[in-house]
Amino acid sequence: MKTRYFILALGLLAAVSCREKINPEVEDFDLIQVTSGADLAFKAIGGEGSISFAPVNGTLTAESMQSWCQILSVDSNKITVHVDEYGGLESRYAKIVMRVGDAEAVTVVHQYGIIVRAFDAHDVTIKNPAQDVAFYYEANESLVRADIDVDWATVIVEPDSLRIRVSENADKDYREAHVNWSFGEMSGRFTLVQFDLADAGLLGSWTFSAVNAANGRAFSYYPLDAELSQESEDRFVLTVTKQSGNVTVDYRITGVTFDSKCLMIPLGNWIGTHAPNKNTTYQVFPLVANGTGSTTYDNAVHEGYLPLLLNREEGVWTARVNGEPFGDKVFRFEFWSSKEHTGSSQSRTAIKDIVMTKN
Repeated sequence: MKTRYFILALGLLAAVSCREKINPEVEDFDLIQVTSGADLAFKAIGGEGSISFAPVNGTLTAESMQSWCQILSVDSNKITVHVDEYGGLESRYAKIVMRVGDAEAVTVVHQYGIIVRAFDAHDVTIKNPAQDVAFYYEANESLVRADIDVDWATVIVEPDSLRIRVSENADKDYREAHVNWSFGEMSGRFTLVQFDLADAGLLGSWTFSAVNAANGRAFSYYPLDAELSQESEDRFVLTVTKQSGNVTVDYRITGVTFDSKCLMIPLGNWIGTHAPNKNTTYQVFPLVANGTGSTTYDNAVHEGYLPLLLNREEGVWTARVNGEPFGDKVFRFEFWSSKEHTGSSQSRTAIKDIVMTKN
C-alpha cells in the first residue's frame, strides 16, 4: 500500500513539472532572456527606448498592455518601444509581454511623473522700464507650456524658470498682459501689469468724497483732503485729513497696493483718529459691515481689501469703489474709544459712492 502511494506522488510531481515547462510563469526567462532594458524607464517627456534579449529558437512577438507605450519594431534580438509624453504627477507602468511559442516573459516599462516644486506663478505689477520677470521652479524636467496675449512681452521657458521678457512702456500708460501656462496636468493663468503710479502722476494730492450710506447725503466735513504717497516698492500710503469746525479727521491708511487698475485699501488695521469735538477722540478702523445697528470687530469684515477702481476720463484720474464686493455690506470708518476695539463701536461713518479726484 505504501509503495502505491509513493508511485502516485511521483506521477503527480511529474505532471506538475511538465505543466510548468509547457506554461512557464511570466518571470521565467529560460527561453526568453532579457539582457538589457528589463528596467526601462522614461522621463515624463517620453521618447524611444529598446529591450534586448538573448537569441531565441523561434519567432518572438511582443505586445504592450498600455496604449501610451507602443511597440515600434521587433527584430532578432531587440524590441523598440515609444512612450508618449506624460503630464501626470505619479509614475505609470506598462507591461511588455514577449512570447516564443508557448514560452512567455514580461518586462515593465516605467515612466516617471512630473516632479515640480516651488512654482508660484501669480499676478504681478511692474514698473515701466524694460525688464525680465521670472517665476522659478524645481522640476525633474522642463515641461512648461506658456503663451502671452500681447506683442510687448515674450514668454521664455527655461529649465528652471518661466521668464517674461517685457519691453519698455514708453507711453507710461496702464497696460496688462495675460499668461496661460500648463505644467503637465496642472494649468493656470496670471496677469502681468506694467504701470507706475508715480509716472502717471497719480501720487500727490487728491480730493476724497463719499456719500452717507444711511441717507444718501454728503457729510458736512466732506470732501476730505487726501494724499497718496509711496511707502515702499509696491506699497502706498493714503492719508486723509480735514479740519472742519470742531471736527478733525486724521486717517493714515498704510499698506495700500495697486492691483488690476485698483487701489486696494486694506481692512481691519488702526488708521488714526477722528475727533468730532474738542472733548472726544475716537480710534478709527476701516471695516465693512451692515449699514445699520451696532458693529463689533467680530461681526464686521476686517480682512481683505476695499478696491477703488482708477479710471482716466478727459485727462483726469478718478478713483471709484469697484462694484459691491461685500454684498449688502458697506464700507465704514468704525470708531472705538481705544485701539482695542472691544465691545460695540462708539460711532461709525458708513459711506458709499467713494470718489477720489486727482487735484
